[in-house]
Amino acid sequence: MVLLGTILRFWNLDLKPLWLDETITALFGLGHTFNEVPLGTLQPWASLTELFQWQPASCAAIAAAIRSQSTHPPLFFCWLHQWLGWVDRFDMSLAWKLRSLPAFLGILVIPVVYRLNRVAFSPSAGLAAAALMAVSPFAVYLSQEARHYTLPMLLIALSLVGFVLMLQDLCERQSIHLGVWFGWIVLNGLGLYTHYFFALAVIAQVLTLFSLGWVYRARLPRRVWGVVGLAIATIFLIDVPLLPQLLEHLQRPATDWLSLTTTGWNYLAPLSRLLAGLIVMTVIFPVEQQPLTTTFISAVTILVLTGWLSWQTFRGLYRLWQNTATRLSLLILGNVLGWLLVQYLLVIYGLGKDLTLAFRYNFVVYPVVCALLGAALTAPPAVEWGQAQKANFRVRTQGMRRDLPVITAVGLLSSIFVVSGLAFLKPFEPQKIGQRLQANPPIVAIQTYEDWQAIAFGLSNAINLSQEEQASYWLFQPTKKLTSPLILDLQILSQAPVVWIFSDLSKQAPLPVTLNIATGSISQAKTVKCHSLGKKHQAMNIKYRSYRCQ
Repeated sequence: MVLLGTILRFWNLDLKPLWLDETITALFGLGHTFNEVPLGTLQPWASLTELFQWQPASCAAIAAAIRSQSTHPPLFFCWLHQWLGWVDRFDMSLAWKLRSLPAFLGILVIPVVYRLNRVAFSPSAGLAAAALMAVSPFAVYLSQEARHYTLPMLLIALSLVGFVLMLQDLCERQSIHLGVWFGWIVLNGLGLYTHYFFALAVIAQVLTLFSLGWVYRARLPRRVWGVVGLAIATIFLIDVPLLPQLLEHLQRPATDWLSLTTTGWNYLAPLSRLLAGLIVMTVIFPVEQQPLTTTFISAVTILVLTGWLSWQTFRGLYRLWQNTATRLSLLILGNVLGWLLVQYLLVIYGLGKDLTLAFRYNFVVYPVVCALLGAALTAPPAVEWGQAQKANFRVRTQGMRRDLPVITAVGLLSSIFVVSGLAFLKPFEPQKIGQRLQANPPIVAIQTYEDWQAIAFGLSNAINLSQEEQASYWLFQPTKKLTSPLILDLQILSQAPVVWIFSDLSKQAPLPVTLNIATGSISQAKTVKCHSLGKKHQAMNIKYRSYRCQ
């Protein structure tokens, strides 16, 4: 399973172009900041490439840059910087170097979920979970993103291993293994430094501790609650230094795109997207930017397979519940999943932040979903459940059920679609934008901006240029100056007569049909008219248009 997962995660690792968020990862991971981006002046393509060369930087410097210019915790970026310094010696593309660390971390999750289900249920349940994780299109997609998702997913899976062991000790043996508790505290304390959403996993486990502690309260000695309180307090103390930064980042305009739409049926749309996010964890066929027939066939196939898998999962979970030997583990993981979903809904409808707008944010949920699926698909037939013992249960579950190979094959096919660029397409259509920019090289590209995100979008378009376009020029212009006469060098304009203008992500000025460019200084009053080459294009909330200057 590990070998298969490795092949899928490194297959076509650099096929898809880098997009906006991955460009931010590249900038900080390589030891640079947005302060180094030349703004307001026309720059040749070569000057921008210097921002994507590795230069040594301390973790403190990277953390300071991220605190002021991003909305994420620093730990992943510090580790990525060290990794990029090591892989810089290899003759590989920038996309491969950036994505290789998340891919490697994604591979490590496979044996961890095996261990999780082996501890919680049985060896065959562990193998099933490992198989599902290896071929999951969602896990493969996250592993091929140059972002900080596979690292917290790995830590969540590791913490769940310790969590199951802890509760088994407490509820079945009324004992405490200090080594397991210490590891669980450290993992959950460090997790917030990898991604803020890790807090949801910590809270879900704490709430599960209290809810199951209430169920088993008659069996638990009082000293247990002292240990539980001390563990939670220690995790809080580890994370206290990061809390001011977290609160500051939550109020940044950069998170406004997650705002919940409260009008009409859009208010209920997060519920359907949350369900869709659970579906694509196991199956995804080409549905994005495909012919209508292909989209329809793919969608119907996904729904049929999802209905079949849901029924098999329900039957398997019922069998696990009927077995007293596995009921506790099912309660533990089921409670964690339930509390996670409750928190998602509270964040969406309580805080007004719609986490369902991006499937990638479901990385918090996936380890426990994978574990429960693996256990359900290896549950034995229901025979004398009331008298079943755990030892006998383990023996009876050594053989895989027939439906597991089917869902594994579906996951494998789905992952092939992902690594081939037919599913989980990159946001903002970087590949399509690149193809349009390549139509008439060299070019002058003007990126209007109000914040660092728009600048990162412009940089992503620049670093995805092909060899033929490297004579192009780039200008980062404040949005409010778009209506002012643009001043460009006449010689440059004659060499690159095609001008592209990209809007900002939020505060967008209308893109003119005719563009007036002043060559030289405004006092010389020499104006060149540039006429639109066609209709404007749109990629999510970015609008862009091309012009040819006479």
